[in-house]
Amino acid sequence: MSRIGRLASVAFVVACLLGATVAFAQVNHRPIEEFVAAQTYTYWYNPEDDPIKYAIVDCFGWINTNYGLGLGTSFEGDVAERALPDGTAHVHVTLHARNVFMRAYSPGAIKIFGYTVAEVLNGATPASGEVFLTVDFINPAGVGGPFPDVMVVEFEDILISARGRGALRQGFGVPEGTPGFMHVLQRGLYKTGQGLPGQDGWPVEQVTIKALGK
Repeated sequence: MSRIGRLASVAFVVACLLGATVAFAQVNHRPIEEFVAAQTYTYWYNPEDDPIKYAIVDCFGWINTNYGLGLGTSFEGDVAERALPDGTAHVHVTLHARNVFMRAYSPGAIKIFGYTVAEVLNGATPASGEVFLTVDFINPAGVGGPFPDVMVVEFEDILISARGRGALRQGFGVPEGTPGFMHVLQRGLYKTGQGLPGQDGWPVEQVTIKALGK
């Protein structure tokens, strides 16, 4: 083969490889509602607290929708997915949710913040607030495929910041109904080979509850 022919062959191979790389690098965007519809509610806790505080945060409106709480939970955000060579897809989600149902309890189901679904359905004012969430995960169904529940699959990275107001309960050590505030901040890191320090996959696990004005 002549030198020109060899150069042409090399150029063709390089072009094919670059084309494949570009194809896999292309990003597809989908409505945030498609992702939200596949999710359920979430709960978070800080294992270092004593007592531990468990926070239920209805990030995706599952509780609101299925129990008819009428909170008007709304969503903004974006879902970006990128095809991977094995047919799966890498998915990056950014979500901002408003009017999200929240409540918290401590071990023994002791109510400490907000009212239960049953109490809300009986007329109690629910604790609610807003959520900012980002999450990266691999979708086995590939680009355009149905989304899994991210609390079931092994996600790569998740960050949630949720803030809400509602009634503090007697179990928190204050008079029943004292106006209160809850902030949930959680970070999960499960990427490998990123040079991340330490062995803890959850470097941030905070559930802060306090009386307003304190």
